[in-house]
Amino acid sequence: MRKRPVRIGAEFGKLVVIAFAESDSHGNQRVVVRCSCPERTEKTVRLTALTFEPYVDKHGKVRLPHRSCGCESKRAHREYWELRARGIRKRAWKRIWRAHQDGLTFHELAQTFNLEEGVISAICRLYNARHPAQTGGAIPKKSKAREDWLRQTEGDLPY
Repeated sequence: MRKRPVRIGAEFGKLVVIAFAESDSHGNQRVVVRCSCPERTEKTVRLTALTFEPYVDKHGKVRLPHRSCGCESKRAHREYWELRARGIRKRAWKRIWRAHQDGLTFHELAQTFNLEEGVISAICRLYNARHPAQTGGAIPKKSKAREDWLRQTEGDLPY
């Protein structure tokens, strides 16, 4: 295969080439890249996965070159469910959170409230963000996280 002229330090979206790796069994040139997300993930990828032109495959799906370690798709997925959760009244958020504190799983809550599990998960995550764990208010009562938090604070509840 033809070797593509790429330098160490070349940027492809959030990915930066940091080293060259051995070619794979098919002769594809491989590089080690680091993502600029907070996790600073390092991956070995085919160079063609970074440099090809976008195209539509035979199934009609648009194929795009790699531009992140996967953090962008996770962020987009999380934002999608959070937007769906924002359409639900705040009073329902509290009822969902209380039911989660009582030990119901996301699946059980989804059936009870007739919502998708992703929406239930987003509601719990957003509720956690608004009620910091320092007060113990956002940690489910019957959970390992609550036990760990109680052990760390040695039973000194702030409320």
